[in-house]
Amino acid sequence: MSAFTTQQLSGQKGYRQRTFIGNWSEDMQYQEDEMRDYLRKRDGGNLLSQQIKKKIAHHKIPVELPSAGDGLLHVGQLVALQNGDTEGLLSVDLDDVLTQPPYKKISVSTRPQAEPCLRNTWLFEKLPHPDDEYWAEKGEEDVIHYGQKVRVRLNPELAGPDQKPYYLTSERVTPSCHSRVTQQQEVALANYGTAALAWTFLYANPEFRFEMEGQPVKTNAVTVFTHCQTGQFLASHKKPLLNDFGGEYEIFAKKLYGVQGKNNEVRPEAPFNHWVMVTGLHVNE
Repeated sequence: MSAFTTQQLSGQKGYRQRTFIGNWSEDMQYQEDEMRDYLRKRDGGNLLSQQIKKKIAHHKIPVELPSAGDGLLHVGQLVALQNGDTEGLLSVDLDDVLTQPPYKKISVSTRPQAEPCLRNTWLFEKLPHPDDEYWAEKGEEDVIHYGQKVRVRLNPELAGPDQKPYYLTSERVTPSCHSRVTQQQEVALANYGTAALAWTFLYANPEFRFEMEGQPVKTNAVTVFTHCQTGQFLASHKKPLLNDFGGEYEIFAKKLYGVQGKNNEVRPEAPFNHWVMVTGLHVNE
């Protein structure tokens, strides 16, 4: 004969221990064990709420963005990437994992009304280019140029010195790989890959894009950011994406065009594709 009542076996919690029905002593012991386990986790800082609070505090450690005296974007210079439509900064939550190792990818988003901190500051690493010798002769070997391939690296202080560096990546849309809200081309963080990590700057005005090829990229200037492997543009729009930091906006890769003027032969990109490299300033200044 079972020591538990029919209601207890079916999961019913309608009785209190003081009614002394079924195996009431074990019920009391179970609740006491649960309370001791809760107190042990709380004292050790292992509750989920405490872990999220510590993570948010670490992610939001303020970062002072340096400002180059020449007004140009340099290799290894910390910047914040601000979108023209959402006016939010390109941000990351290291616990918002899209795919598990060994091909781990982490979600990115734009956060409005944000100040520069560990989760939204980035630096650029240049890749080999045929004009490297020419730029070196001009004294611009550490300057980023339009048309030059670069990798976008997350601030290394966020993940820690023992972790492999995380870079911005993207790949073509497949049934299992797409952005979570609008099913566009996915943009994420990854610590693996080669060609998929390459991006390049394009001048924001398409009518002068060819003439600006090879010219230095100025800080705090509007640019278009292109994924080299797929040819799509980095974009963000006001489609809500929820994570531990609250409501943020989705990031994806797609060419989005604005309204063409009567005298414009080339159709410009929409603000969804416009990005500003914020350096040495607060975002709201």
